[in-house]
Amino acid sequence: MDVFRTENNCLKFHYDAEELWIQPWGANSFRIRATKLAEMPKENWALEMPVEDIVPKIQIEEKRASIFLRKKALEIEYMVDFIPKFSKEISELQKILKKIN
Repeated sequence: MDVFRTENNCLKFHYDAEELWIQPWGANSFRIRATKLAEMPKENWALEMPVEDIVPKIQIEEKRASIFLRKKALEIEYMVDFIPKFSKEISELQKILKKIN
């Protein structure tokens, strides 16, 4: 069962009734949305201002997915539940990016 997918520069996680979307919000931040509804709400809420369109690097493995921006990374592991982890080490990020390029 594939719980991870990409769509429109967005990393998406779906399991059971849970949907989680992670996408770039400008050059150095992420927008994270989650729902248990049948579909993600269409409202932008507080994030209506236009931002730079960024294409992230997304890596998907069987039980893990990562999304990378210039100086930020977010990794999700799927076990019984999902656990988001933020990577703050730029040197670690650069090593990971070299591996997936």
